[in-house]
This record gives sequence, C-alpha cells and structure tokens, in this order.
Amino acid sequence: MGGPYEMNLRDLSKFRDVFRGSIRNQIHHYQYINATENEKKDENFDLAEKTKLSIRKFSQVVYACQFEGHNDFKHVCHLINEHFRIEKHLEKWENDRSIDVAIGNVVRIGSIYINTGLEELNQTLPALIHTKQTIEQLELLATACQSKRAILLEGDICSRKSSLVIELARLTRHRLIVIPLHENFETSDLIGTWLPTTVNSRDNTLFDKIDKLFKQISKMLFLICMPLLNQKSNQHLFSNFQTIMQQRNCFISNDNQIINDRYENIQYEKEAMEEIKFLLEPLNKMVQMPNSVKILISCYTQQADYFILKLDA
Repeated sequence: MGGPYEMNLRDLSKFRDVFRGSIRNQIHHYQYINATENEKKDENFDLAEKTKLSIRKFSQVVYACQFEGHNDFKHVCHLINEHFRIEKHLEKWENDRSIDVAIGNVVRIGSIYINTGLEELNQTLPALIHTKQTIEQLELLATACQSKRAILLEGDICSRKSSLVIELARLTRHRLIVIPLHENFETSDLIGTWLPTTVNSRDNTLFDKIDKLFKQISKMLFLICMPLLNQKSNQHLFSNFQTIMQQRNCFISNDNQIINDRYENIQYEKEAMEEIKFLLEPLNKMVQMPNSVKILISCYTQQADYFILKLDA
C-alpha cells in the first residue's frame, strides 16, 4: 500500500460532509430494517450500534476509496471494520446489495437514500447489470454525492467510471451533463458555448417546458391511466382535465382579447399546475395503477412544484 497514510483535517472535513449528508436517512433505514420480518420497527433499536454501521460506510467513502487497487481498498475496509466492530447479526444489513425504486420521489441504493430528480425514467437507455460489486460501487458513489462535494473518479481506461455515473443518474432520474475535456481543450472553448444574456431579454424556455409537461400529462392520462379506470372515474378525470386545459389555453383579458404575452399569465400558469397536481394526487393512491405510472405521476408533480417555484422567482 505504499508509505504510511496519515489522517488530516481535510479528510475529517470530507467525513463530516458525508456524515451530515446521509446520517439521518441511515438511522431511519436501520431502525426499520426488521420491519419486513416483524411488521413493526425495531423496538430494541441501539442507536450507538447502528451508528457504527454508518461510520463504517462513510469511512469507506472518505478513506478506503482513495486507494485505487481493489486489494488495497479491501484491506483498508478491513482495518476500518476492525476498529469499528459491530454485532454479528448486523453484518447482513451492512452487506445489503439491493436497489429499491418503488417510491416515486426517493431511490434507495443499499442503505443510501437519494431524492429523485425531475427527469422521467428513461426506458430506452440500457441499464447496467446490477452485480453485487456494481451496487456496492453505486452505493459508495451515491454516498459521496450526498455530501454535496465535487467528486473526482480516478481509474484505468474502461474501468466503468463513466458507466457508474450514467447509471446513478438514470436510477435517480437526474439530468447528466457531459462536458468533453481532453488534452487539447481550451477554456475559451467552454466559455464560448455560453451565450451572454441581457437583463431585459425574455427567455421562453421555461414556458416551453411547462407546455411539454402538460402534453406529457395528457398523454399519460389518455393512453395509460384512463384504460385502467371505470367509466365514472374516467368522466370525472376527463371533465376536470378538460376544464384545466381550456382555462389555461384561453386566457381572456378585460377587453376580450387573447393575451399573447406569457409573462402576464404567470398566475394562471401557477393555478393550472396546482389544479393538475390536485387531479393527479388520487391516481397515485389507486391500487390498479402500476408502479411505473406512479413514478411518472411523482415525476410530473415534482416538475410542477419546480416550475411554480421558478415562476415565483
């Protein structure tokens, strides 16, 4: 493993950020790890013992991941585990290599929980085969991301660095922006791709995204949701959705003239998104709705909340 490795304040600062980013969800996760067996939370919850599980995991991210070699990584993990010993029956939960995407707004990778982004689940992008090692690496990467720090992945060519980042973005439904950098890359090339904007200029990109959101919701309701509902529910859903769309598309001024300036209709846009959220909420609780539809509904609801926040800014 080379020369002796000394702990420093920089590493302690990293550990603090990793700890702060995930400890609350970790404690909640370990408190309910026996729920599937006992149908209740762990009443004999030992906070100190379960905290060791988190410390071991976070220490792997901060210290063990600094060593590129697999054998070195495993050796450092062994040293960490020897220092922070846990009860034998807890080891099965530490080695949990599973991914749970059943909840629309949260993804669990191992014992790490990440809030999902605003993107729809990409059905065409091929996923990685989730081996135990792949899930372990995704869990470590997710833990590092929760610290909100910049992350540098180092390794040999074709060592799955890019694949892991792409897979994490796919699982958590976050947009991945790739900036190609190489040895001949100039900073001016990157700056040149950013167009300057003026204070008085108006950008309709947000309104285009809102239009796209309503089109996606319309497609989901008519093609997926309504075939699963009875006639009475369909009539209620269709009439309410039709009313929302008519009010949104036909804003009339006091002079009975159609207002062309979208910026004067911000309040109407916000009201329409609030109403569509209220319309979608009962669908998310229906038993006949498949999990994929519930994830879509959660995604669209998050997008609506985000757009409302942007319109208020």
